[in-house]
Amino acid sequence: MMPVDIHTSLITDPQGMVAQFTASLTQPGVPPRQSVQQGYLLALAHARLSQFDQASIQACQALRLASRLDWPEPARTTSPVFRSDLALPLLLKTLNDLARQGYVAFATGGTLLGLVREGRLLPTDKDLDIATPLAQFAQVAQSLIEQGWQPNEVPLKLINFRSFIDPAAGITLDLVGGEYDAERNKVLGGWWPEGVPRTAGRVLQFTPYRLERKTQGRLNFWVIPEPDTLLSELFGPYWRLPDPDAVNLFETSALVEHNGFSHCLGYLRLLEAWLTGRQTRFARLTQALRRLDPDDPGLRNLPQTPLARDPVLSAQRRVQAGLQLAVDQFRENRIDSALAIARQAVQRATTLPLPATESAPIPPVDTEQGWALLQTTLVQLAAQGIQAFAFGGALLGWVREGGLLPNDKDLDIVVPWPQFDPACQQLLASGWQAASIPVNTVNFRCFVHPASQITLDLFGYDFQPEVIIGGWWPTGLPREAGRLLRFTPFELHQQQGPQGAYWAIAHPETALEQLYGPHWREPDSGFDTTLESPALEHFTGYCRCWGLLRLLEAWIQGHSGRFCRRLRIVQRRAPDEPVLDQFAEDNPCA
Repeated sequence: MMPVDIHTSLITDPQGMVAQFTASLTQPGVPPRQSVQQGYLLALAHARLSQFDQASIQACQALRLASRLDWPEPARTTSPVFRSDLALPLLLKTLNDLARQGYVAFATGGTLLGLVREGRLLPTDKDLDIATPLAQFAQVAQSLIEQGWQPNEVPLKLINFRSFIDPAAGITLDLVGGEYDAERNKVLGGWWPEGVPRTAGRVLQFTPYRLERKTQGRLNFWVIPEPDTLLSELFGPYWRLPDPDAVNLFETSALVEHNGFSHCLGYLRLLEAWLTGRQTRFARLTQALRRLDPDDPGLRNLPQTPLARDPVLSAQRRVQAGLQLAVDQFRENRIDSALAIARQAVQRATTLPLPATESAPIPPVDTEQGWALLQTTLVQLAAQGIQAFAFGGALLGWVREGGLLPNDKDLDIVVPWPQFDPACQQLLASGWQAASIPVNTVNFRCFVHPASQITLDLFGYDFQPEVIIGGWWPTGLPREAGRLLRFTPFELHQQQGPQGAYWAIAHPETALEQLYGPHWREPDSGFDTTLESPALEHFTGYCRCWGLLRLLEAWIQGHSGRFCRRLRIVQRRAPDEPVLDQFAEDNPCA
């Protein structure tokens, strides 16, 4: 509902509040900024009385006055922090208690968005959102009070909306009643004001969705098992991408009509944004309202927003936020979710120009220091009976250049799979520290050398009689579902170096050809081993998702050459990937 501090008189005596502020606004000498504030409260009082035409007139007058003033400084938030860790158990318990009493109540709105998109409540949320059939609305509201929820007043009088607060946790819960229209095969929701026909309110129409009971431990409650369509109608086609500037009240496709009530809400929200100094939100609201009614006279002569973000830059940042969320899901091996989010980020990127080029965030390894550290580490592991050997870029540089590649970013070492855990323990014991990586696998760990900040990637490979299996084996998934590399068996032998004995591949040329292709002797700084290696036989959903993440990374960094190469690779590896077709025209690779 309205994110404002409610004036007590607005709830107890809105008619008296109308008289009070109407009189005060006619008095001379009232400071202009105070007049805007009072005009806003007067508009709210009219809205409380369901006098939406008068509320709109007053709000528009306040906006016109605000257009002649300097923007206020951004207000510090006074709302309590939403404790999502406390809110989720409270939500599940509440839904369980309602279901036990025979009531149908389920998560919706931002609560549903967080649970589906991120597997949690959104940390930026301000309340819990649940819905129930209108026929049970009054009974569910009463049951919430009996459970200990306290009524929480809101500015508008609505017949299908109530707000509550948990006094112990300070968490608010919004309850909305909806109606299934069987004759027209649609679900109706929104805000329906008292004293006016439902059609004069904010009516939302949704595609019908199914409900079912879900058991989680000892809890049992109602859920929407297939929520994607509803979320798309509520939050738009890019609902899987975080959008901190979204104004869902006016950007939802479910809105039936932008009527007088909806216009009034828009003007009030614009005033709230101005009074709290939120210029970006004001600009986004203005865009959304003008799309709904391009000829709205109330949107003329609005305050200007000199600090509002450039729309293209804002959209590019939303792609970046989508990539980060997809990486988070990928790291948890929620591949279907990560793939869906990555696809939507790619879809958004196809509508935007390539961002400005950023410098590479990871500097290459100091080749001399890294070369010495690699040899020392191999010798130390060999001394502990561990057959660790250079592989990947470290092996390529060793064989082709006689040292590390000048553009390498880490050291790559492989050990036989049974020796993987002992190798990890030995690296930690010798001073290496564990480092984070964007994957969650059983056979891949990353370490950083604290003195030099050089990183080392350690892999465990499965040496079988007829094949060596490597790559990334995702935790909790079958090995074959990950990024699996297959090599013709190669032999290991011990060599003597200046620092002692270490293990190496006896004839590395065959392994390098399988890893990098027949032209491995020719330098190619743009080669992406994770996507291009011939040893990668199957482009699984896991690999497809990784490919889109790498594509988005190149796009966000503005590297057109790297972006085009990865685009061609993923298109070749996954020719049925639909989102890539949208790059066919008007892109830097065309």
